[in-house]
Amino acid sequence: MGKIVLDIGGTKLRWALWKDQGLHHIQESPTPHLGAHDFVDHLVHLLRPYLQQYQVQELGVASAGPIQTHTGELLGATNLGNGDSSWQRFRLQEELSKKTNTIVSIGNDAAAAALGQFYYVEKQSTADLVVVTLGTGLGVGAIVQGILVEGGQGLHPEVGHMILGPLEESLYSTALGNFPTAESFLAGHHFAKRVSLDLKSDVNGKTLIQLSQQGDPRLHKHWTNYRITMASFLANLYLLYFPKRIVLGGGFAVAAAPYFLEETRKLLTQLLLKQFKAGVKQPAVELSREAELLPLYGAAYL
Repeated sequence: MGKIVLDIGGTKLRWALWKDQGLHHIQESPTPHLGAHDFVDHLVHLLRPYLQQYQVQELGVASAGPIQTHTGELLGATNLGNGDSSWQRFRLQEELSKKTNTIVSIGNDAAAAALGQFYYVEKQSTADLVVVTLGTGLGVGAIVQGILVEGGQGLHPEVGHMILGPLEESLYSTALGNFPTAESFLAGHHFAKRVSLDLKSDVNGKTLIQLSQQGDPRLHKHWTNYRITMASFLANLYLLYFPKRIVLGGGFAVAAAPYFLEETRKLLTQLLLKQFKAGVKQPAVELSREAELLPLYGAAYL
């Protein structure tokens, strides 16, 4: 019978049937900007054909956070909703379970991406790996010695909100305030906003990639800064977790990799050269072959 798996992202919703250790009948839809209760009703509407046709009793959900996995409660979701008060403390797991009449397992989407990479792509062959998801936001999931690293209070570490610059830099609004965080520099939505300010025109993630494909010279300095910031961020992650592999996932990672990945690898080697000369293993840095579907795979293992 299988189970339904659902990925709730800031830009897209994806769902599928998980059966026989694989994804079937994958669908996607734009993420609506609604209040929390209307948002759940929208999810149920999308999932209803699957619930009726496949008679599943389980639903695995990978959701943008912060999310308290012990209770399935969203705590002021940073990249979801319409900004109203209904999202401040919302029991997503409970609401979905009641309205779908299923057993719901729920987790942070970056944690799910790490589980998907570890169990499905790596087949548990790499016990130490970090997954960085790049889309509307930025998430990080770490597997250390075969175990998913979680934070206190039932929360997944919000590594994407690490502050990367002086607090007086207030150009970019983030979930924490006007602080320069990893997400504000590197996530597709925020990177495009920064380019828009410089070009004095409205640039979103899609048009940003189109301009890059056309070789627009105005983007050269932006991609140079992006590579440097990404290399610095990955160096921080390496020093936190010492992974053997750093894997990139998410829609923006897939689209943008040709413009930053190769140079980022070189810069990362330079930043950590003393570590590598001392005998610490240099990590492989690459795009996951299932980059956009990792949270769905992980939702099956929650």
